[in-house]
Amino acid sequence: MVKQIYIWYVEPLDSHTNKVISEQLSKDDFDKSKNLWECPLGLVTSLYASKEDLNLKFEIWGKQGYHGKIRKKTFLFKPKRKYLKKKKKKTVH
Repeated sequence: MVKQIYIWYVEPLDSHTNKVISEQLSKDDFDKSKNLWECPLGLVTSLYASKEDLNLKFEIWGKQGYHGKIRKKTFLFKPKRKYLKKKKKKTVH
């Protein structure tokens, strides 16, 4: 079984967010034509976790493999409400 490779991108929606991301990465990780920063998953999750504290505005994008399409992936970091609802139903008697 082949391990899947995912490449993650962050699109800053304002100059403050762009500055915060640029301090974490080198300029080589920025694609000017698409306005995307290529980021490791650890940085993406830490940016998402500190989104409210640092007043960051961005979109998360990703692609599977090196030749896949870049797609919006913000939904990956939202709570899984369906799972929580099912779990609550099972525990209530």
